Formats: sequence, C-alpha cells, structure tokens
Amino acid sequence: MKNFKKKMLLLAIVATGSLTVSAQGLGVVLGGNSGSIFVKNKSSDITRLNGVFIGPSYQTEHWSTGLYFSQKGYSINNSNNAFVRFNYIDLPLNYKFNFGDKANGFFINYGPTMSFSLGGKLKSGSTSVDIKAGDDMNSTDFGVNLGVGYRFNNFQVGANSYAAVTRWNKGSGDPAYNQLFTLYVGYFKPKD
Repeated sequence: MKNFKKKMLLLAIVATGSLTVSAQGLGVVLGGNSGSIFVKNKSSDITRLNGVFIGPSYQTEHWSTGLYFSQKGYSINNSNNAFVRFNYIDLPLNYKFNFGDKANGFFINYGPTMSFSLGGKLKSGSTSVDIKAGDDMNSTDFGVNLGVGYRFNNFQVGANSYAAVTRWNKGSGDPAYNQLFTLYVGYFKPKD
C-alpha cells in the first residue's frame, strides 16, 4: 500500500505541475465541509462535524486540481459534546464534463484525492488531546470524489462528495474511513 501511495503522490505532483503550466484559470476556492466517518459497526452517536475548505485552484477546460486546507472529522452526541477534527492538505485531480459555453454553464467533476494529514484533535468537555499524524493516525488519506457545479464568468459555485478508500485510524480497532461533503465558491483570474 505504501508503494501505491507513493505512485499516486508522484502522479498528482506531475499532473499538478503540468496543469499549472497550461492553466486556463488560476483561482482561489473557499467553502465549508461537513464530515463524518464510515465504520462497519458505527455508533448512532456519531454525527457530522463542520469545518473549512480553502486554497488555490488550477483549472483547464477539462481538468481541475488545487492544494486545499481541509478539515474533516466527526461529532459524538453525548453530554460532553465530544468531537474529533482532522486537518489535511488535499491534492485532488478531477476530470470535468462541461455543459454550456466556456464562460457559463454546469459541470460535473470526478477523480482521486490524496490528502496529507497535519494531525488533529479530540475534544470532550474540557479535555483536549492532540492526534498526531503518523503515530495515532495514518499520515495520508486517499479517496475519490464526485462533484457538480456552475461557472459564471470568473466565478464558480459547487458541491463535492468525498469517500476515503484508505482508513484514517491505526491499530486493531474497526477501520474508519473519512467521508466529506463540501459546498464552495471560487474566483478565477480572467484569461489574458
């Protein structure tokens, strides 16, 4: 699995570099995430946790990528209002199907995302515990996403759904996988 992750990282870096050179649009994206986890024996006490999503984005007519700060995690409904929040740097590579003209119209995108953990935090009542990438959780999270959106002139609005295919937790417990729903707006520099 480590070899696979290294190959995917290399592919993402090469693809991002080539998109940067030929980018039709350099922009910034800002939005909100609603995260949860998938666990086979998931407790009904686990609910969604909101976070932020922000970063630079590069787009061509049919490809998009970026380097985003993204918060994932989940809440635990109990008397302590506990939650687990993870901070990641996401590197997606999406293929876009466009409908309409080049300046305005709907699009659908899909593709893989490689996420690099910056660690996280478990908070329960007044107790807060740091979760360290590499020690308590896997340092990378790989998944797939599917999204829809609308572009108008230099602006874009959209929604993405992400499902991890690698577990975030380490150890002998039930494997847990990040799930994420994102709503965002973006602004892209006009072409010269």
